[in-house]
This record gives sequence, structure tokens and C-alpha cells, in this order.
Amino acid sequence: MRNKKWYEMRKGADYPAICKQFDISPVLARLIRNRGICDQTAIENYLYGSLSMLADPKTLPDIDAATGLLIDAINAGAPVRIIGDYDVDGVCAAYCLKAALTRLGAHADIDIPDRKADGYGINSRLVSKAVQDGIEVIITCDNGISAHEAVQSAIDQGLSVIVTDHHEVSAEPLPPADAVIDPKRADSIYSERDICGAVVAWQTARALYSEAGRDPGELDDLLPFAALATVCDVVPLQGDSRIIVKEGLARMKTTGHTGLSALIKACSIERERLSAYHLGYILGPCINACGRLTSASDAVSLMDESDPVKAEKKAMMIRALNDRRKTLSEEGFEAAVSVAEEAISRGDKVLVLQVDNCDESIAGIVAGRIKELFYRPTILLTGARDGCVKGSGRSVSGYDLFGALNARPELFERYGGHEQAAGLTIRQERIGELEAALCDPDNAPDDEILVEKLSLDMVLPFARCSEELVDELKMLEPCGMGNRKALFGARHVKVSKVRIMGRERRVLAFEGDDGSGTVMNCVCFGDVQELIDKIREESGVDPVSADQSELEQLRLTLAYTLNINEYNGRRTLQAIVGDVLVES
Repeated sequence: MRNKKWYEMRKGADYPAICKQFDISPVLARLIRNRGICDQTAIENYLYGSLSMLADPKTLPDIDAATGLLIDAINAGAPVRIIGDYDVDGVCAAYCLKAALTRLGAHADIDIPDRKADGYGINSRLVSKAVQDGIEVIITCDNGISAHEAVQSAIDQGLSVIVTDHHEVSAEPLPPADAVIDPKRADSIYSERDICGAVVAWQTARALYSEAGRDPGELDDLLPFAALATVCDVVPLQGDSRIIVKEGLARMKTTGHTGLSALIKACSIERERLSAYHLGYILGPCINACGRLTSASDAVSLMDESDPVKAEKKAMMIRALNDRRKTLSEEGFEAAVSVAEEAISRGDKVLVLQVDNCDESIAGIVAGRIKELFYRPTILLTGARDGCVKGSGRSVSGYDLFGALNARPELFERYGGHEQAAGLTIRQERIGELEAALCDPDNAPDDEILVEKLSLDMVLPFARCSEELVDELKMLEPCGMGNRKALFGARHVKVSKVRIMGRERRVLAFEGDDGSGTVMNCVCFGDVQELIDKIREESGVDPVSADQSELEQLRLTLAYTLNINEYNGRRTLQAIVGDVLVES
């Protein structure tokens, strides 16, 4: 188990006043302050935020030009094509736009690039196809901000083009579209910079509804798709994004949407328990599996399906695709580990790994797993074709991967992304230059960035834990990137009744006594053998095989989240242990 740097967050505030004003406990008050929520208005928005507080879509850049063009297209019966992307964000963005446009009477359809044949975003083939199909207006979503040539080609052939995107805007001029809607434009006055492509699309649709004299609230039923995209695109759950996920989850629990309901059922998810976890780790990967292994159009087809029987078949097929994707990911990960170990032995601080036998469709997943295993920014290169390879990168906190690529644009045939994730195409002979540029001592991340941080919200003795506190912690939800679950610490913990459980022996359970007067049921999930080995190596005590007299000598500091375990009608408070420190 990799050692991390632990620290406890300590931020000042008038906690008694906050507790009194908002009728919350001192624990919750501190947790909210730890998430950067400071003044009275911010706290109120965090606790009670609603859709009425969202940024005004009419402040998006070029929104008037876009809505005016679309109103004219609808009135003229001009065919509109939405060009999305093959990931969850792109699929959800495209679906939201199509749903909104068709409800207004537009003749709209969706086209999504093939991951392997086309690569990312709008391109000349998709433009030519649109011309052949008689399309008059193209709207991009979750792509287009760097597609200058493709946009120019469409304009030259008489099409109108609206770009809606959320990716970083390069120093180059904007693409020559009729409207370029991206909250990250330098001249944007839209108050929320960090939103996903589906939220940009949904907000564009809301502005269009206002322009058409319709109530934008009619589009609230699309919030589950904006929420799903937000979580899967790893957007920080702050501000508008947190409100959208919160509201989207609430609507998803009761949605009558045929396709989404079928996918929830196929994944055996209990609706009343739906959380951001289910979006990011169950539903989202199923949609992504389509773009990786067949076509993202399969996911769009499920969203468009109105027949429950057909939707159920499509949803089961998509779940089966995701099962296959898991197998491919495991094979790719195993192949990449040895290549990564070689790079680390050379002293590389950024891992540029060429793994030719890894399917390019799951390169981003494998890069993410390698990044987590070794805690190094990782770019996985694969899919050699015509002298070029494609790459997917994932970064660690504090290292701007897109910025690093953007410093050497001449190396790439194409590239794009943001601070934590990026994609690229590079010629085989330039890979060495890329490695040298990223690992150059003047550019590489420093050692401090490459030490994973574990930040405790507070030390909370077991005696202060209760079911009432667990219920109050629900006010922090939805939790995820930028709004994590509360992480507590317990010091000087004695352990007893240690046992490994589960069919795959991946659950370590024990009783923990921190001397505060309460003995807590503690559980650890995952690679428990790694945790056991760490404790044994640092203390000389094997917690599983040791007798109680040996365990009496062992003291641990635990990092834990609180949970209530429900089994056979019984509710038991338990600590979910994420990491341990062996006390000397």
C-alpha cells in the first residue's frame, strides 16, 4: 500500500454562529467550511441550492446568435445535425439538444464520430456526410472548440455551424463558426467556468426555449442526463454542477424515461438508493462501453427508445458490452504495469507508455488505473496506424496535463483535453520527443506533487459517531470530485476480532477501540492483503493471525468514513476504513 502524506484540515470560522443560524452540528459546520464554503450566502446555497440559483444561460458567449439561428432553422424546416462525442458527456449532450430541438418542431438528428475510424470530434468526413444528407445546420456538443479545419470546411460548403463545448480554449483564434458557445472563452461572462458539455448543451437549450417563448422548466426532465454527464466527466461538484447533480439524481429516482429506466433496471440498481456513485461507476461506464466497443449510437438509440420491451433488450446488450469492456481493461492494465515499472525505474515522473496490445478504446481507463497505482501522470499510447499512435492521458492533482501538452503543440497531429485528462494523436517517431519534453526536469512535476495527499476533515473519536450524525452528513451529498465524502480520523485504535470475509476475501473486518468509550465495527474493502502486509511490515504484528495479547501491542490511526450497515433488518453503525497509519 502506497504511503501517503496525511494532514488534518484546520480552517477558521465562527462555528457557533454558523451552527445557530443554520441549525446544524459543529461537525457539519466544519465539514462545510473545509469545502471552501465561507460566507452566509455560500453556505445557504450549499445547503439549500436550487435550480433558480443556476447561472443565466443568456450570459453564455454567442448565445443570442445561436438561438436566433436555431429559431430561423426551426421556422424554415431546415435539417439540423448534432455532432456529439463518443463518451458519456458527448452522448448526453447530444441527446439533450435533440430532445429540446424536436420538442420545438425541429428536424434534428445525431451523428457521433467513430472512436477508432474518426477519432475525437467533428471532422471532414462527418461534414461531407452532413452535406450529402442535406443538412443545413450543424451543432457540435462536447467538441468543436479546436476543430478549425472541419468548421471552416462546413462553412465553405454552405452550412451554418454552432459550436457548443466546455474544453479549454487555446491561444489560437476561435473556430470560424456562426456561434461558439464555451464558458471557458476569455470573453465569457457566464459565471460557471467548470461545467461539462452536457450542461452547456442543456443551458443552450434553455436559452433557446426562452427565445421561442417556451418555459425552460419544460427541460427539467433532462436533468438526469446532465447529472450523469457531470459526474462521469469528473467535474467538481461545486456551484451549479452540484445543484444539477442533486436535482438530476432526485428526478432520476422517479423518471419515467423508458431508456434510462431500462438501464437502471439492467444494472440492478435500487432507484431509491441512487447516488453519484451509481452514475460514475455503473451507469456511466455502460454508456461509455458503447463508444469503446461498438458505437456510441447504441447508447443514443437506447435514450431514444420509447418501447419498454425494446429498451430492455438494448439495455441488457449495453450491460453485456460493459462486462466485456471490464475484461479488456484488466488485460490492458496487466500489460501496462510492466511498462510503467520500467519507466519508473528510469526515474520518469510522467509516464509515457506505449502498449500496442492494449485496445485503444480502453486506453483512457488503463491510463487512469496506472495513474492511481503509481501516482504519476500517465499517457497510454496504442492503436498504431499509418505511422501514428493515439494516446489517452490522466493526471494527478496539481499537474496540468493539458497545459503540458499545449506547451509543445508541434509534436501532435491533434490533441485536446483539460487539466486532468487529455487525448492526442502523435507520429511514432515523435514519441521520444514527447517523453523528453514531459520528463525534462524544468517541466516535470516536482516530488511534492507526486506524493498522494490524504486530507482528514477532522479527528472524530468513535464516541462522537452516531446514526443521527450519518443522517446529517447526507446534507453534504451529492459527493464526488470537489465535494468528497467526510473523512474522519481516529487515533490510538486497538483492534480485536480481526477477520477476512467475502467470497473473494476482499473484506477485512475488526472491532476498533480508540479509548473514547465506544467500540466501533470497522471494515476495509479492496486489496486487504496489501493492508495486512503494511501493518505487519511496520509493526511486526500480523493482525489476522496474531493472538489478542499481540494485538494489544498494536495501535493504529484510521482514516474512515461513516456508514450504516443494514442487514436482516438490523442497522449497525460502522467505519469504512480507507487507510491506516501504524503508530510507533
